[in-house]
Amino acid sequence: MRVQQPRYFSRQVIDAKRFYLNLRHDVSERLAVMSGGLEKCAPDYDNDRKSFAHPCIEFVIRGSGTVKLGNVSFGLRPGTIFAYGPRLGHRITSAPEAPLWKYFVVFTGSESLTLLENLGGGNGLGHVAHITQPEKLQSIFDDLINQGLGDHADRTRQCETILKYLVLKIGELQRPADECGARAYATYERVRSHIALHFEDLTCLREIAAACAIDEAYICRLFRRFGRESPFQYLAHLRLNRAAELLLTSETLVKDIATRLRFTDAFNFSRTFRHTFGVSPNELRKRKSAPLG
Repeated sequence: MRVQQPRYFSRQVIDAKRFYLNLRHDVSERLAVMSGGLEKCAPDYDNDRKSFAHPCIEFVIRGSGTVKLGNVSFGLRPGTIFAYGPRLGHRITSAPEAPLWKYFVVFTGSESLTLLENLGGGNGLGHVAHITQPEKLQSIFDDLINQGLGDHADRTRQCETILKYLVLKIGELQRPADECGARAYATYERVRSHIALHFEDLTCLREIAAACAIDEAYICRLFRRFGRESPFQYLAHLRLNRAAELLLTSETLVKDIATRLRFTDAFNFSRTFRHTFGVSPNELRKRKSAPLG
């Protein structure tokens, strides 16, 4: 028996690989993938919707075109990611000379809109960005499709897990699609790279700002916009990870590690280390020589 496809699947495609898992409109789960796939659009592709019942993420891998989200239009090219959903009208058109190929995933549930907020800026619906390493995102979409079409009873749960990972990866790989945002992102990357290269010597935001010739407040705004933590939290994360590495691979005294990584004293270092990793530096060091099992 042939299963009827969802009404929102476009007929203006020349080829497609799609799956669907749950087509009810009253899904009560916290998060559920409804459908997804890869569509190769026709040259005259023009999908104009007044609204859409569920959150949807689309990812362009070939061709060009435009997407209008609400009253704002954006150009589409390989690597563009965008999202839309309830109460947001949209229109997607393909350039006739370069038809779009695009992945999509539709999902629902009480956590669906919250999940979309992780795309950036606290506003997932209407979000448009460009992916810096599109092949990484493409492999995740391919895995999502393979699981959605898989011959196993866990396909629904596996697709939910892949969706969560997909959104996290988008947050990691995206940069703004507009020119002004792209410049700001480049500045953020420059500051982040400086911290990653010099974290053993840096102790405060003032030093980072001076080295990068950028205002401290602006650096904080960049990290709020593009990162998942403050610049100092990122610095502390790198320092503590180096500390854990030294504890496991050397005999350097705890107090000397604290000094090397610019902590005020060994007590402050040990307290921060335990708060972050759940064990003290001395406990971690003892574990490295403990037998397994």
